[in-house]
Amino acid sequence: MHPLNHSHLPFLNLFFENSKERQPEYITPFGYIIYSELNPAKERVYLIIDISTFEYGKDFRVEIKMLAASEEKFKKYRDDENAIYQYHHNYLGGDTVQMLQDKLGPLAEDETYFVESNYHSHPNPMEHVYKLKAQDYIATLTEWFTANPLNKEYIHRLGNSEEDKEKVLALYNGGISGVLQCINLRDFRSYGYGEPRTSWSENQWFNKDFAALKDIVILSVTNNKSLLPEALDMIQGYPYLVELNLSDNNLDTVPPGLDKLADLKRVTFKHNNFTDMEAFAKLTQVHKLDLTGNFITAIPDDIAKMELLEVLDLSGNKITELPEALLQMKRLKVLNLSNNPLKQLPDWIGQMTGLEELNLQQTQLESLPESFANLKVSGRIYLKKNPFKELPAGLLDMGKVIDLEERNIALYNPKVKKKLASLPTGNIKMNADLNFKLMVVQRLMYEDELLLPKFDVYEFVKNHKGREIDLEEISYEMIPEVKAWFENLDIPLELLWDIKELRADGGDEIYHELIPHWDGEDDVFDVVSAEDVKYFPNLKKVTLMGNNKEVVKFLRENKIKVSFL
Repeated sequence: MHPLNHSHLPFLNLFFENSKERQPEYITPFGYIIYSELNPAKERVYLIIDISTFEYGKDFRVEIKMLAASEEKFKKYRDDENAIYQYHHNYLGGDTVQMLQDKLGPLAEDETYFVESNYHSHPNPMEHVYKLKAQDYIATLTEWFTANPLNKEYIHRLGNSEEDKEKVLALYNGGISGVLQCINLRDFRSYGYGEPRTSWSENQWFNKDFAALKDIVILSVTNNKSLLPEALDMIQGYPYLVELNLSDNNLDTVPPGLDKLADLKRVTFKHNNFTDMEAFAKLTQVHKLDLTGNFITAIPDDIAKMELLEVLDLSGNKITELPEALLQMKRLKVLNLSNNPLKQLPDWIGQMTGLEELNLQQTQLESLPESFANLKVSGRIYLKKNPFKELPAGLLDMGKVIDLEERNIALYNPKVKKKLASLPTGNIKMNADLNFKLMVVQRLMYEDELLLPKFDVYEFVKNHKGREIDLEEISYEMIPEVKAWFENLDIPLELLWDIKELRADGGDEIYHELIPHWDGEDDVFDVVSAEDVKYFPNLKKVTLMGNNKEVVKFLRENKIKVSFL
């Protein structure tokens, strides 16, 4: 193994987001990286970074595993070179080690083999293995991960089935008994089940002893009835915490001490009960903040203090106006304000710079200020699902940056206006085939939320004036009254102009409105006629549940691509 030293620490830190002290140790004969650190019990543990690729120098896959949970257990790898070869043999399989030694020759002290992960399936596998100088290997990885920062969300190996608790680095919903014995745990995620949902403190996995797992990097505890103060108080004791997700927990207060966690970069508190974000604005170290689906009414001026913030998601709140302080956030790349009652935007919006994505979908906008055309966004600006009545002509110069329905593009683009003027308008029933219509309603009503209000079979039954409908008795059958409702539903033609793809899936909500307990196993919703595609000027692809040859032939004759589930 090629030894590493403290000078290689910048290279090692390419794989991490927190400030925990680590010691580079070795590069193994197959390009894996061994490093060590002290765990909460002050024991030195040795971990291995498993690196593979489909094309050396172009793309890499990374996973971290526990190699040895003590110095004593690591001795065999340090003292016996065959031990690390055996480790690689167990993971790479076959006679990889012997093959490389036979074909490429033994390694010099400063060399490493590198095996592309797809070499087994290649007719000439030796085209996919290399012998490299260790420093060249380090230089390649450094260049790649500097230019392409590693997504570290799932970098630690899942340990739900790991028998040796000392080696468990990641646990999802427990998975093994004695979770508190997993002293080296880095990534813990728990999703509450059942009704009523249990509180964190009532769950056997989450008691006061859990605070001892101080090396936690990612903590996700979601969908609980409540998180009691004692449980929330523990979080400030995780000094290396990078990501915290406490979504769907009925929270209205921020856990104490989060502003003191210097490594905390990603915070998600979706679908809780927050009415303001003053406490979150104090988290000046955070890079991503997601507060989707709360009851926040305003963005505070203090948001400007979050100078490192790159992603801000406030979709699904009650925000009515934007503070000019947003102009000071020079690192902000993604701003999601969708599904807020903004109704209008300030004139200064066009001065924002550095954005890669701006989402203003479903924000009740009827117009945009003229300055909006000056907005510089490198990616996309999402403006769909707004009742626009007028739009500035300058949007025409923004081109494909704007994501908007064609009927609204026509408000500023003369060519689109002329094109749409030739299309029929008004409402249609689309009665050629109810099942084809249901695909369309699924898209417009339950996905795009353009055909409102959404139909709810339980509300329908409750308010039905005809015969009494008992869903418990007939929930496995198609309800005639519901079928008739959808047959009589009017579809505005202008909502069809933007549809480029339709997709049917047995799990779609629409089918369970007609047959609440449909299991998706029969052909009751298979399309038998696609005649109504004539109303879709931009339809390019249809995914079907059944394979009616006449339907497939008809669609393909109309130059529509067909695929199947």
